[in-house]
Amino acid sequence: MNIPEIYAAQWAKAKKSKAVALKMKCLECCCFQKNEVRDCQIETCPLWPHRPYRVRAMTDQRQSRSAEGLKRWREAQKPKQG
Repeated sequence: MNIPEIYAAQWAKAKKSKAVALKMKCLECCCFQKNEVRDCQIETCPLWPHRPYRVRAMTDQRQSRSAEGLKRWREAQKPKQG
């Protein structure tokens, strides 16, 4: 199997770490393309719910707090008139 050089060290660690093994299996399945792992649509795969690089959905509460924080930051960045 041809492992890209950038993943060779992680591949060697896969025997000792479940998280690294899962990451390497998903990358191998998707030809070592992170964006393909993130966008994986094979929901029948037993590893699918645990795949790396996925975008986690924000809860409504977290989203609200994030929006409020961004609003406060933007207000602080505005030049003061006076």
